[in-house]
Amino acid sequence: MSEPAAAKLMDDLAAAGFLYLGGFAVEGDSTVPRLSGGKAPGALFLIGSTGPSLWPHLTRSPEFRDGAPDPLDRYTKRILSASAIDYGFEALFPFEGPPYHPFQQWALRCGGFPGARSACWLMRNMAPGPASAPLSSPLAA
Repeated sequence: MSEPAAAKLMDDLAAAGFLYLGGFAVEGDSTVPRLSGGKAPGALFLIGSTGPSLWPHLTRSPEFRDGAPDPLDRYTKRILSASAIDYGFEALFPFEGPPYHPFQQWALRCGGFPGARSACWLMRNMAPGPASAPLSSPLAA
């Protein structure tokens, strides 16, 4: 992905209350599933919420106002699935499965998370948000 395209992706994510948290090359990593066409992905990018800044976007969304269950999951899926299509990625979500994917292991591989043994992780100086999804890409990291 070119630098201008990556910058636009980051801007698009931020405009919806999300943030790029990190990524890694997946060559030889059996925990990352193959893309829908059977091709092995080249990289995994972890996307998460930006904490309280997600709230205004979520509360204005149709998912929040329709009264159906799981508005955060549905909003996350709509926004990140559309971004994945726009940028040529595939999205996986921690609230879908089976199979359930090792999101915590992936987060540690992305860096920025302390190696503390506590169950609460903080990304650099940010509180964790309830939504995150990796985007698998056929491109190398």
